Amino acid sequence: MSQDQNAIDLFNYLLSCKYPAARNQIEQELGFSRATFFRAKDTAERLFGPAIECDKKYGGYFLKKGDSLQYPRPFFSMSEIQALVLIEQALWGIQKGLLADVLKPIRERFVPLLENQKIPVNSLRDKFKIVSVFCRPVDDQVFRTAFNAINRKKCIEMGYRSLGSEEEQHRTVSPFTIVRYRDNWYLDAFCHQRGGLRTFAMSRITTVLPSKEKFHPVDRKILRNHFSQAFGIFTGPALKTARIRFTGIAAVEIQHETWHPKQHCENLPDNSCILTIPYGNDTELVMDILKWGKDAEVLEPEDLRKRVREVIGEMRRKYEEE
Repeated sequence: MSQDQNAIDLFNYLLSCKYPAARNQIEQELGFSRATFFRAKDTAERLFGPAIECDKKYGGYFLKKGDSLQYPRPFFSMSEIQALVLIEQALWGIQKGLLADVLKPIRERFVPLLENQKIPVNSLRDKFKIVSVFCRPVDDQVFRTAFNAINRKKCIEMGYRSLGSEEEQHRTVSPFTIVRYRDNWYLDAFCHQRGGLRTFAMSRITTVLPSKEKFHPVDRKILRNHFSQAFGIFTGPALKTARIRFTGIAAVEIQHETWHPKQHCENLPDNSCILTIPYGNDTELVMDILKWGKDAEVLEPEDLRKRVREVIGEMRRKYEEE
């Protein structure tokens, strides 16, 4: 522990004492040696103003309080500093507008404190890098309006563009949760037009306004079951179970990946493995299977195997046309 931190601990300890405290008691309470105690005493007097005197009558140390008393500023350990910088970098990277504004007052407070400790904040920032790929930006007003509606349990009206479509649809929703999934933002909500729970990509929300329509509450247990049963961002009940065999590099890496909380990975004697996961909509699952190329094979169910085979066939035909 640094001398400054020891001085702060000693200062706060004496500040809390009603009567002079014996040196051996202080050393025991704070884990100091005799030499550490006197170094901390000298540093505390230099940093915070009041003398730390020994009362010969009672045989203990106390703060000689006066006009020069300065309370110690917050002190950060290196692990705390690293955590603060990492949080700052993470929030700045995932939603620069809203979250950067939220973080600004915190940054304005802790950066000067670190500078007082002679810690080069900018050089620490250079040691952490968070790279978001395939991320789609979300308008700050969309983010703010959805966030405020969730906190206030209010409906919102929004223009929404479905996947692969340029046509804008009007939706009124009761929002419940903002989700960060694979470097993109999604909104879990009850859709009043569809009469059920839906997940909306926030990057495809084109307009958003507060709505006067009555908020539609849904029990938290129902929400958890709906949004966590099946594989991926395509929500709903997990009606099917996929068994996928991985070989080569894929077999090694899949054992260290989490595709679903209820997955099961079986290692086989030939160094391959079989991943078993529940799913509903197969759109995202097919894409994740195909990214492993020849090292992934769907064993069950037959309709998923057929779907992957059809996609591979369409890909083959495109390349054979050249």
